[in-house]
Order: sequence, then structure tokens, then C-alpha cells
Amino acid sequence: MFRILLCILMAQIGLLFSLEVGVGTAAAQSNNANQAAQACLNDYNQKNYSAAVSDCGQAETLNPTNSQVASILCLSDVEASGPANVAADCARAAKLDPNDTALAELPCSYDASQGNLTAVVTDCTRELALDPQNAQIAEILCDAQSALQNDSAVVTACTQAIALDPQNEDAYDFLCIAYTDQKNLTNAAADCNRAIALVPNDPLPYGSLGNVYFDQHNYAAAIVQYTKALALAPDAVSYANRGAANQNLGNKAAAISDYQNSLKIDPSNQMAQTGLKYYGVKPAPPGGG
Repeated sequence: MFRILLCILMAQIGLLFSLEVGVGTAAAQSNNANQAAQACLNDYNQKNYSAAVSDCGQAETLNPTNSQVASILCLSDVEASGPANVAADCARAAKLDPNDTALAELPCSYDASQGNLTAVVTDCTRELALDPQNAQIAEILCDAQSALQNDSAVVTACTQAIALDPQNEDAYDFLCIAYTDQKNLTNAAADCNRAIALVPNDPLPYGSLGNVYFDQHNYAAAIVQYTKALALAPDAVSYANRGAANQNLGNKAAAISDYQNSLKIDPSNQMAQTGLKYYGVKPAPPGGG
């Protein structure tokens, strides 16, 4: 998703360059600045992004107020995978052209596409402060905080994401998980149910709701939700969790079966291994029946 958003933003910006760069500013610039700007544009259009970074950097030094050069430098950084420069260069470009919201979004989207969660939080928080109605940036920040498992930050970021996009199913599920970790089980159940109502065929909120019921010691209700999740997409965690719920209800045969199914998918699942050990059952050897 992040890479798709990044490509969309870059396409929105890139449409401008062949029309604008190097056309209207010749009278106000030295020949060297014009030549550097044209070289910058040519490099980018030829997809020689490393050269574009060098030539655009030189052009920007010669004329720091050329917004098109700054924009191309920002995009060239992204294409050349220069994470150390993306945020700073794109921030300068956005400052020169404050009406171009796509430019302001690029550092956050780029960080996300690279899986750099710490940078995502830094850049997206800054960009969201500048554009508090940007639902895409709010969603990326919500996703990043959830991946970092910072529950209080998840609640803040995902609540803002939902305020901007009430149909954001992932944000509701992330809230459910964070509230479950915080033992705020009433809010957790409410947000899981909202996620399920929005996308009934997503297994994740059912598993999350199962965890809520498990923490409430309502093991029968937890089993119902884990079963729904497994019907949509069998996974080791849901089998292990359902096994634990069955174990707590004294359903020995069902618990053993769930633990075994969990280990067939993920032989390293600790909960399933512990569950079988509790019953004195040895896990099947890898590849065994």
C-alpha cells in the first residue's frame, strides 16, 4: 500500500516538470544556474536519478528559490533511494511550494515504503501538524505506531485517522488491539466490532475480538471468534489461541487438535508447544502427519 501511495504522489508532482522547469526564470538566473537546472531536469526525465541528485543539488545551490528544481531533487532522492536526504530535501521543496500537498507527503510515504518506522513517526507527525486534515498521512502514522506496539501512541494516531476517515477498518482493529493491551476491554470490543462491520471478510478483527473475550475469561465467546477467523484464513496464532480457550474450558481433545494444527502451520509457535506439553503430547516431527 505504501509503495502505491508513493507512486501516486510522485506521479502527481512529476506531471509539472516538463511544462515548467527552466522556462520562466531564465531572465532572473545566471547562465550557470540555468544550465544546472536544465541538466537537473534532463537527468530526471532520462531516469538517471543519481545524476539528477548531483545536478539538482548544484542547481539548488546556485538558485535556492527554484521550486521546480527543489521538487525534482526531492523526487530524485526517492528514486535513488537516498533516505538520508529525502526528508530534508522534500521539506525544502514543500516550503518553496506550499500549495503542493503531494510534496509534503513524500517523506512520510517514502519512509513507510522503506519500512523505516521510526522515521515514519517523525516525518508523518511533522507533516500531519502542517496538514491536519490529511487522512493518508494519518493512516500511515496509525499503521506505524501499531507496528511499533506503542499502545498510547496507537490510540492517539488511530483515533485521528478514524476522525479523518471513518471507514478505516485497519485503524479500528489497531485500536482494538491497543485497548486490549491496556485492559480497556469495553473500548476494545467496540472497536473490533466496528472493524468487522466495515469489512466482514477480514479475519484479523475476529481474532482480535477473540482475544478480548479471552481476556474477559469468556472462553466460549472467544472460540466463536477464533473459529470465524480460521474459516476465513487458517493461521497458527488463531489455532493456538483457540486451543488455549478450549484448554481453559476443559475441552482436551479440541485443545490438542488446535495446538497440533497450529504447529503444522508454524512449528515454532510457543503457545501450541506449551499446550501440547501440558497434555503430555509430543508435537509431530516436521513434515510428519
